[in-house]
Amino acid sequence: MIGIVLREGPFPRYGRRYLALIGLLNPPHYVVTRIGDSARDALNAMATLVYAEATIGLVIRRPKIALWVERFNKDFAPDGRGAWHLPSEEFSILEVLKSGVDPLGFDIAEAWGAEWLAVYYSGHALSATGVRKSDANHKAADTAYALSDIIEKATGIGRATAVPSKAKRIEPARVAFEKAIASPLLIPPSFVLELRQDALNFMRARPVPSLDGLDNDDAA
Repeated sequence: MIGIVLREGPFPRYGRRYLALIGLLNPPHYVVTRIGDSARDALNAMATLVYAEATIGLVIRRPKIALWVERFNKDFAPDGRGAWHLPSEEFSILEVLKSGVDPLGFDIAEAWGAEWLAVYYSGHALSATGVRKSDANHKAADTAYALSDIIEKATGIGRATAVPSKAKRIEPARVAFEKAIASPLLIPPSFVLELRQDALNFMRARPVPSLDGLDNDDAA
């Protein structure tokens, strides 16, 4: 079980980044068995950035993520098959968002988080007392599996090739999942994110970028 240490504020209970954080800290078995310490460090670093984005307003920049993704891929997909690909830099942010794909490529981690939650809600469906609670957990699990599957097909992560045309199905799958887990009949998982001292130091010292762009810090 993972968790979140609430230092600056609560991590959002829903949305892409909530799933991405869960996925970065709990990658699926087929990922865990193929990576080494270097890739694990990359996932932990990206998890710290996602958490900092949610709690202290950190602006995550593509060049930083690209470096960590490259480090991850060296372990996970050295031959390029099933690698973690970021959206093309040729696309505008609007074009990427319309496609349903996350501009920073975190939809891959989102798929992993959805898969983890699918297992979680499946377990609760089996142990639920009452038909309504069981049905609510089954629906949450089914929509989580569906979201994970369509993202992995669209991005190609862990697969031979991507099917970009399926990206338009990601957003409807997200909406269905969000509606399912909003049910008051569900028991949401409890998380605590254990950050290493260097990550805590980073978060304490990191300034929140100003809206007028005066804090032009490209370190993120």
